[in-house]
Order: sequence, then C-alpha cells, then structure tokens
Amino acid sequence: GYSSTTITPYFHQTPIQPAYLRLNIGGKSLTNYYKEISSYRYWNMMDEFYLMNHIKEQVCFVSLDLKADLRKSVLSPSPLLIQYVLPDYTTSKTGYILSDKPAEEEQLLPINNERFTVPEILFHPSDVGISQAGLPEAIFLAVQRAPEELRAELYQNIVLIGGSTLFKNFKTRLETDLRKWVDSDFPVHIYSPKNVINSAWEGGNIFSRRDDYNKYTISKSEYQEYGVVCSSKCLY
Repeated sequence: GYSSTTITPYFHQTPIQPAYLRLNIGGKSLTNYYKEISSYRYWNMMDEFYLMNHIKEQVCFVSLDLKADLRKSVLSPSPLLIQYVLPDYTTSKTGYILSDKPAEEEQLLPINNERFTVPEILFHPSDVGISQAGLPEAIFLAVQRAPEELRAELYQNIVLIGGSTLFKNFKTRLETDLRKWVDSDFPVHIYSPKNVINSAWEGGNIFSRRDDYNKYTISKSEYQEYGVVCSSKCLY
C-alpha cells in the first residue's frame, strides 16, 4: 500500500476478518525516509517528494544479503554507487542516471547504500523507529490468526499487490525470510499478478459485478443509523 501495508487472508472469496493485519509502513514511508537521509547526507530534498519517489523506483532494490551489500557500499569506489543527475526543470523534470561525465552545470545526487537500505525498512520497520513486525513475520502472524485447517492453503497462495513489490529481489527475499517463520511441513508459494499496480482495483471491479455484491454493502441510511459497527455484516 501507499501509506500502509495490509495483509488480508481470503478463503473461497471470503475474507477472514480476525486474520487481517496492517503495518504502518508503505511506499510513502520509504520515499519520506529516502528524502530525509538524502537531505542529511547530500542535498536538501525535503520538498521533492515526487522526484525522490521517482528516483526510488528507478534505483532501489531489496538486498538478498544485507551484510555483504553494506560491505560493498563502503568500498572505494563502491560497485553500488550511482550518480543521479538532478533535473533543472527546464530540459528535464525527472533527471536521469549518469552514464558519462557530467556537464559542468549539472547537480549530482550520489546514491549508494540508500539503494537497498530504503526498501529494507519493509522487512525491518524498527530501523526507522516503528515498533511493528517486518513483512515476513507479519504474514506469518496473519496466517496464524486464521483457522488451523486453512493455514497450509494460505501459505501456498500468497499474492503480491502494490508498487513496492516491484523492487528487484522483493519476491525472492520475502519467500526466503518467510520460510524461516513457517513450519517446514507447509509449502510456501508467492505469486505476482501481471499488473501489481492496478490489481486491487481490478479485483474490486470484479467483486462489484458479483450477484451477491449487495450482501457485502451497507446503505447510507444504515450507516447513519448504526455507524461503523454495521460494516461488520460486510465481512462474513
């Protein structure tokens, strides 16, 4: 998610409400963190949310070996270092990765360990002071809240949705880390739809055309009469 990450177990198209789990971290959190560390280390980028979000999507990746990548990042020169040419907002609005010698007037933003430490907070939110489980542990906790007889099926059918799942190595790292939490008797399979950005909307669109759609909705008058408590009828 953009502002948070939601883990929603389903079985036979029915949500398992007690197993819902929400993490207070998402793509926006990563971009804000990236802005802060770049502003501290290099240029003041605090007012450049959309630019930093674009750069994040272009250069960041999920580390498969954090200690090894940290060692690489302190080498001189670092094999992970990228120089990003900042836009002048006349000829460019997004900038680009430098592939040759920079022009004299170009401003460069170095990107080194930020490439993997920014996405890392999805797996270790405590790195930025958020006292919550990382994504692999959160998935495990959500499945453990589901009925025991459904857990094997849930672990075999994990679907990724959202832009942050497009980071290089995301799926591999998630499966590796989740495997450490899950009983070895349970196979773990993770799938990515063709379009992870719009999949949530597409699912909602399909759901809205179901014959029993009204069973899962509440009217304005119901809400005004009973408030949010009446929404529970939509979840069973």
